This record gives sequence, C-alpha cells and structure tokens, in this order.
Amino acid sequence: MTVALPARAKLNLDLQVLKRRDDGFHEIRTRMQAVALHDVLEAAPAKRTTFQADGLPVPGGGDNIVLKAHAALEQATGRALPTEFHLHKRIPPGAGLGGASSDAATALRALKIIHAVDASQVEIAKLARAIGADVPFFLTGGSALAERTGEHLTPMPTQPAWYAIAGPVSNSRQLAFTLRGTRRKASRPTSCAARPSMRTAVFGISPSGLVLTGR
Repeated sequence: MTVALPARAKLNLDLQVLKRRDDGFHEIRTRMQAVALHDVLEAAPAKRTTFQADGLPVPGGGDNIVLKAHAALEQATGRALPTEFHLHKRIPPGAGLGGASSDAATALRALKIIHAVDASQVEIAKLARAIGADVPFFLTGGSALAERTGEHLTPMPTQPAWYAIAGPVSNSRQLAFTLRGTRRKASRPTSCAARPSMRTAVFGISPSGLVLTGR
C-alpha cells in the first residue's frame, strides 16, 4: 500500500515571547494557521528504508527531518518500519512556514497508516513534541493557539480572508528571538543574517484555505 499525504505550510499570525525558562527555551504565545501551500509525501512499505526528493532542495542524511521522524517512531515502537519515501518539496525552506516540521508530522501519519502502528494520537503527539516544537500542530493542522514552547495547542476558528506577502528574504522563528536580543536553546549556532530565498511568495488565506503563490 502506498499513501500520498499533503504536508501543509503554516503562518504565524502573531508571536509573543513571554519569558526565558531555566532550560534555555522561551515561553511563547502565537496563533498558527495551516494554509493550502503544501509538500506531498509518498510512503510505501519496502525491504529497506530509502528517501528521495524532488522540487526545492532538502537536507539529506542525518539532517533529514523525515528520516528523523522515521527513526523516532521505530525506536518508540521497538520494531523496524522499512519504508520508501518520496517527498515532493514545494514549501520554501527557511521561510518560517514550518515546512520541515510539517514533513515530519506527515511522515508519522504515513508510517502509522502503512505499517498499522498501534499508537494513540496522544502517543504520536508526544513523539512529535520530541522531534520539534511545531511538529504536533501539523498532526491536525487548522488554526490553533500555541503556548509554552509551542507544543501546547488550543484549536481556534479560521480567520477571515487576508493576505501576507513574503519578499526575497529568508527568516525563521529563531531569528525572531535573536532580533529581540534573546536566543532559544539550539544544538548549534544559527546565523542571524538574512539570506536570499529562491522566490517571492504571496499567500492569500480564506475560510476555505485558499493560498496563491507567485514568483
């Protein structure tokens, strides 16, 4: 059985940095909205795990978030889950749209289906939190208020139609913390410099989730 699932992007409608915790992370409050722009992840049972991608560039090897999610679920279940992955990458990396986190969440969903993983939604969400703060949001998508380090989610109604224009600048939530004179705890240093992105995108959100993209 092969599944092909959308991995949707998201927008942060606002972001409040509340305080720095003893563990080095920051308490935040942000409204997140899933949008129609998405990657597509295909997954099928296989004799060994492989990963291929087309479209925009994605990290390989140990930095690949899909393979990280796969390894985490294998460890949690205590059994091998050999899978053939193919990612069609459309969400621009480094744009603050959550593309990598969405790919990780979609990998967990796909693996649960194709390997009949006996795990509850609560267990999958706990595993998602260990992979990344934004990953739990993408298990359900929609609109939510994210609190604590971003993993505590409260569903919210979708906002009325509006548009956001992203110019040729790369951004990240960590950069937002840095610009405030603070930095989230990270495994390695991250540059604060803005980098040119591959395109300029125009996003339009409506109650139906429509998104327009341009060059």
